[in-house]
Amino acid sequence: MYVEVGGQSGLTSVLQHLSRIINKPIVLILDEVDSLVGQTVVSLFRQIRAGYLKRPNDFPSNIIFCGLRDIKDYRLETEHTNNTTFGSPFNIISKTLRLGDFSREEVIELYKQHTTETGQVFDPACFDLIMDYTDGQPWLVNALANQVTDEMRENRDRTVVITPDMIRIAKENNFDAIAVQGFVALSAATGSGGALGTSLAAEEILIADESDIHGAISAVLLKAASASDYPNFFPEFVVRHPEHENAACLWHVGAPASLKAPEIEQIKINKPWILPGEKNISLQFRLRDGDLTVCRFDGSQNKYILGVGQCATTSGPPTRDYYVWAEVDNWREWEKRLIYGPYIHHLSATYDKCAGILIEAARYIPGLETEIFGGIEQK
Repeated sequence: MYVEVGGQSGLTSVLQHLSRIINKPIVLILDEVDSLVGQTVVSLFRQIRAGYLKRPNDFPSNIIFCGLRDIKDYRLETEHTNNTTFGSPFNIISKTLRLGDFSREEVIELYKQHTTETGQVFDPACFDLIMDYTDGQPWLVNALANQVTDEMRENRDRTVVITPDMIRIAKENNFDAIAVQGFVALSAATGSGGALGTSLAAEEILIADESDIHGAISAVLLKAASASDYPNFFPEFVVRHPEHENAACLWHVGAPASLKAPEIEQIKINKPWILPGEKNISLQFRLRDGDLTVCRFDGSQNKYILGVGQCATTSGPPTRDYYVWAEVDNWREWEKRLIYGPYIHHLSATYDKCAGILIEAARYIPGLETEIFGGIEQK
């Protein structure tokens, strides 16, 4: 369906058109309406008020506003004045309902739906803990359930019974990414060599090594944009290809072992090149082939930029730790942007072509600019 609309009556025109072609009573649900401000919310209410008398043939029969405030508490400011008005913007509200927090019985019933659908059981002792952590707040109840049943990968096996200890871990570790000093802090926390600990942990959570906070933010943004089933990895461009003028090596230590090239049967563990006195703690393997999206969120002097690029793996000589050779459209341009931009050397990378999604999403983050390294059609 395509409807050409514009001006101050665009929503009215679309709803009128829908009502006519569907030819059935329509219930329209608008979520987070209370996040609108200024002329946008004024225009919305005016158009809905104008369409009210056209129901049901030329306008939805009922409209539900969902938000954190009652509609009568909205603050409306006109474009031409600084006057603020209070009260309902129109007098056609039938009822105001408050959706409260879940009771303990409702939480149990909600989690039982998961059990019915998947067969996975919750230990009854979990529910006191869930109520203690969430107070029945609906978003928290659902987020905790998602964390313990899906984000904790070992619990994706639906024969695993969810226990109170798992709920505690899910609550305490409900983060999206971590920035860590891999050779020291992660080594102490996991009881393994630093690079090996990073490789193991990176299968479960986004990790930015060398305490790189902006690298962790880069990883979160990229993961949100990607549809890939593979975990992210955290490389840097280190050297040009010896024969290919538009290729360079993506390299680091601590990539998830699940990203190894399929033909590699056994991963070797050697000393990391940067700490020759260390034990054998660094996994040595070439990454799998495929399309890649890389990004870097960084800033300087109160200016924040998201650099984004797409490339593809290519063949190249072997080296130490984990690596893959990446072919780009114009390495000189990539190199210039990486060097002259505000970027620390690390990148977040994933096996997907999702740069366009990142660039589009960045438009809605105030104060964030984007820079294209290359490999993206600009339309």
